[in-house]
Amino acid sequence: GSLQGARDDLVEVVIDPVKLSSYGLQLDQVMQGVGASNSLVAAGNLEGSEGKYAVKVPSLIETPEDVANLPVVATPNAVVQAKDVATIRSTFKDAETVTRLDGKPAIAIEVKKRIGANLIDTLNHVREVSDSFIKTMPEGMHVTYTQDKSVFVNQLLGDLQNHVMIAVILVFIVILYALSGRASLLIGLAIPSSFLIGILLLAMMGYTINMIVLFSLILAVGMLVDDAIIVTEFAERRMSEGMPKADAFALAARRMAGPVIAATMTRIAAFSPLLFWPGIIGDFMKYMPITLIVTLSASMLYALVFAPTLGAIFAKAPKHHEDENRDGWYMALVKQAVRFPITVILLTVGLLVGVGFAYSKYGAGVEFFPSVEPDYGLLYVHARGNLSLAEMDAATKEAENRLLGWPGVKSVYTRAGKTQGGGQDIPEDVVGVIQYEFVDWRERKSANQ
Repeated sequence: GSLQGARDDLVEVVIDPVKLSSYGLQLDQVMQGVGASNSLVAAGNLEGSEGKYAVKVPSLIETPEDVANLPVVATPNAVVQAKDVATIRSTFKDAETVTRLDGKPAIAIEVKKRIGANLIDTLNHVREVSDSFIKTMPEGMHVTYTQDKSVFVNQLLGDLQNHVMIAVILVFIVILYALSGRASLLIGLAIPSSFLIGILLLAMMGYTINMIVLFSLILAVGMLVDDAIIVTEFAERRMSEGMPKADAFALAARRMAGPVIAATMTRIAAFSPLLFWPGIIGDFMKYMPITLIVTLSASMLYALVFAPTLGAIFAKAPKHHEDENRDGWYMALVKQAVRFPITVILLTVGLLVGVGFAYSKYGAGVEFFPSVEPDYGLLYVHARGNLSLAEMDAATKEAENRLLGWPGVKSVYTRAGKTQGGGQDIPEDVVGVIQYEFVDWRERKSANQ
């Protein structure tokens, strides 16, 4: 991270030429005396388990009085100190940047996490440090948090949790239509179980939970119950024929192992080529196929090991395996399709062609990157010439004033000056950076309006 808008403390030494001449001293003597007493002395390195650090011994100067009492030159009769030939005063370095929040002067601490660090833990620690600092702040000062990325992460985690809960409920309802209640619960458990196994395997592989992993988990929700359905349905059919539940699930795991493995390998094969995506995009997107492969493998493990084990304990033979009233319309439709196969094939092909033609003519078109509602915005202020900080700030403030009046903008953070810091790749002619945060997209107009 970096500190923006703050000015470092500075001790200013103003030499009095008259006093200097009265002591018969030269300016270089004063500069050497002060400089020799205000230096860092290298004292070696300290190496530990977390890295190697340079150790430096600071000078003895801590206050302006220490500078005033520095000996400049010594004679047999007296010692000339810095305060004898100069005026010592405490001040600040010239400002290099100007920072504001919502148009008011501010000092900004731009926090960046290390690679591999947990975003939520980092921000929680930042808030703990800030809370302890707030207690010592003077009256009239306050701390404001902007561009908090943990809000999006927590929202995504909440969405994932809701998706899992809704998926389990929907799976239970759908499977309940075809199988028994206990079988539906057994199949529904495949989703959280596969997630837990998959996340454990990802942790063992050294991968952290990031945005791509979370999106991949949401994508995998609908594919995690297929294997459990195959095994559980086969076992229920055998139990309806009178086979004990332990034997039925053991037979299901043995007989359905081939179809389950084949079905899982087919889905894994569809995502495997993404592992070889080259370049930076490949390094970024590799988490998606890895997550899907791991969770799908976990669902296969659940279907062949955990589902039969749980089923042998908790399953119950269904009273009626088939419902003629429920399946009657379906069987009637299948019989008609079998009687006229050519007609069914032609209708299917015609429907496929018709859908493609209708979409090409009346559809909304293809958009690889659809527009989404932004959470943040970044504005660069460009200007050329050898400008002073005041001129840079004036140019930046003109753009800032326009943003402050926009509806839907939650906060505006402005940083003016050539020294931008923060490790950003900023063009040379940028004299100001404005970062603004929008209110929640549900509480403002669409960005396309």
